[in-house]
Amino acid sequence: MNITYDISTIPLLNVAILLLLLTVVSTRIYFKTNIKTDLYLTFAFALITIIALPLYWHTGERLFWSRTQHIALLSVLALTLAVYWLAEKRTRSESLPIMVLTGVTVLTLLVSELAAGFIISITLFLVSIWMFLQGRAKNTLQYVRVVFYVIISLLIVLGIVFIGPPAALLFSLVLVSLLLYEAVRYFDRVVNLLKNAGINSMTDALTGLFNKGFLQKKSAQLVAKQPISIIFCDIDNFKKLNDTMGHEHGDNVLIGTGRVIKELAKNVAYCCRYGGEEIVVISILPLKETAILAEKIREKVEAELNVTLSIGVANSTEIQDVPMNELAKRTVKVADMRMYQAKTTGKNKVIYKD
Repeated sequence: MNITYDISTIPLLNVAILLLLLTVVSTRIYFKTNIKTDLYLTFAFALITIIALPLYWHTGERLFWSRTQHIALLSVLALTLAVYWLAEKRTRSESLPIMVLTGVTVLTLLVSELAAGFIISITLFLVSIWMFLQGRAKNTLQYVRVVFYVIISLLIVLGIVFIGPPAALLFSLVLVSLLLYEAVRYFDRVVNLLKNAGINSMTDALTGLFNKGFLQKKSAQLVAKQPISIIFCDIDNFKKLNDTMGHEHGDNVLIGTGRVIKELAKNVAYCCRYGGEEIVVISILPLKETAILAEKIREKVEAELNVTLSIGVANSTEIQDVPMNELAKRTVKVADMRMYQAKTTGKNKVIYKD
């Protein structure tokens, strides 16, 4: 059996392959993350792949507009709808133009190919205007999609009325480009998932500061290259504050303290929640300059939040006869001991030397 393909439709053979790859990727992501959105995307991509499979036995057709281009366009529009609604989390009203366009493309499978081509071309153009106006009103304009739809609309008309084969080839190339664009939009979501997963693994959910795990890794990395200073802060009378004012108020104090410290330590330090009411700052400043920073933190927290801090400060150059892999941990320990000294000798003070 001889299988022939018209050169203008050869690019469309990639549609089902790319859709299958998206299905595999979304399946893998679902099993790794167990996020329902990825499960829905997997089912959607798999269904669209099935829709695209007839391309492999329709691509010998020579006419334009033909069933081949129709199925290919339907597959890409269905992918756009899946990405638009599920991956990008668009609202129903924002997704409505794509829904209408996809619905018209499905219904025109019931009419003659020539009529279908004209109807789809007009619908594409009208939907482009709709999306343009909708995007302008809501400041969410998708320029790339609008441009793609206008170009495809014009190519369909040109192909039917004037230049069949060249328009058919250009249509195939533009359509595959649109499919690749939608794939990129989907992978934007994947990248954001990975980025958020990385951020969440390093940050404290309540304060937004880095967590203790980050503190341990970052301090070890920095101290291997240069001396570091540690500011160890503890909110005074925090348990009493929680008991008398409530845990919500205590949480707000923690959040506010973290905000003040981040503002003052910007560009020179990493701020981490060590645990409970303890916040630790990794500074690249010398000991005395770090002590001055610690005093500014203590003063501003007291002025803005009406709570006091006991603070201990230490520098890695003070630590002697300690292996490099223990130096950061030991510096934190010394700062912790000085914080405890401040706590037991009156509170609301900074101690940076023994």
